[in-house]
Amino acid sequence: MNSGSTVIFCFFLLLTSFVTQAQDPFDEPTTVVEKSAIVDTLPELDTFNHTSEYELIILDGDTLLRSNITNELYNRNFSKVDPISKTVVARDVFSANWSTTEFNPYKNEIISYPIAIDFRNERFTMPIDGLITSRYGWRRGRAHRGIDIDLVTGDNVRAAMDGKVRFAKYYGGLGRVVVIRHNNGLETIYAHLSKILVKPNDYVISGQVIGKGGNTGKSRGSHLHFEARYKNQAIHPDYLFDFDKKKNFNNLYLLVDNRWADPAKHRAYKKSNIVLNTGQAPLMAVNNPLPPAATPPPIAVSDSGQSISAGQTLPLVEKKYHVIAKGDTLYKISKKYNISIKDLCSFNGIEKSTILKIGKRLLVE
Repeated sequence: MNSGSTVIFCFFLLLTSFVTQAQDPFDEPTTVVEKSAIVDTLPELDTFNHTSEYELIILDGDTLLRSNITNELYNRNFSKVDPISKTVVARDVFSANWSTTEFNPYKNEIISYPIAIDFRNERFTMPIDGLITSRYGWRRGRAHRGIDIDLVTGDNVRAAMDGKVRFAKYYGGLGRVVVIRHNNGLETIYAHLSKILVKPNDYVISGQVIGKGGNTGKSRGSHLHFEARYKNQAIHPDYLFDFDKKKNFNNLYLLVDNRWADPAKHRAYKKSNIVLNTGQAPLMAVNNPLPPAATPPPIAVSDSGQSISAGQTLPLVEKKYHVIAKGDTLYKISKKYNISIKDLCSFNGIEKSTILKIGKRLLVE
């Protein structure tokens, strides 16, 4: 082989190597992983039973494939420690790293994977019903850490789950933003609002109006930028919630590995192929539960109208709505459901002077 041929051959090998290494990391094929052992990151408490086995649910675009999934977790009854901090693990969720002035109070925290996210005894509401215009992932050369949902400025934006407002003010490119911390330690973020209707340390319930949609901050048109973070680590919202069909949690217990907490592994312009790691969740404590860090007002009532106190066992709380009929007033509705007019207005983002429209729904519980 002469010198010219040698140079051409070496160049061909170098080019082949470069193309192989530059293969698009986002287009890797979806693989079904067999059951495998994991390291349980939950604290070692006598009241918890642990498991090292998990199962997979594969969500491929609009196709839902389930494998070896049972309804066991959905049918169990669990005991609440109190109406907000429902588990022993979450007893200090509203005190540790709590700041109403810092957007990120977790600067010194180290995240270990997998992250366990427990949605048992929780309820979910879509922050707003609208078209998703951008997903979690890489976008225009930078990380997009949430999803964008189209809206009209002034539309009601609702709390996704029960929780406590940690941060609520104007913050840089996010504009007017609300951060809510939930019972399981997860935080949800609602950005680009035109108006904020809650304040730090307010307790809110799933479905409560917390602000009005807008276009504040670094925004290219009115929309809601919605994120889910754990200790400031942004998790792929589509991994946690089904925004397209169920409009609910993807599963009541999820294990999050770093693939679902790294925007560089996804593209914002398309829906990722989601592989859920699920497992047998540790039992919620029922014997001698530790006291919670905070005691918020009760958020549930029994059939007789009596407040449910800490430690009582009750099923998953369902949201309750009232359909406005002819002759209804805020006073009549508040008396019917034993709720104050102030709370009724707060839950629904309305004023006392708002004209009630027949057929519209009001959140009452």
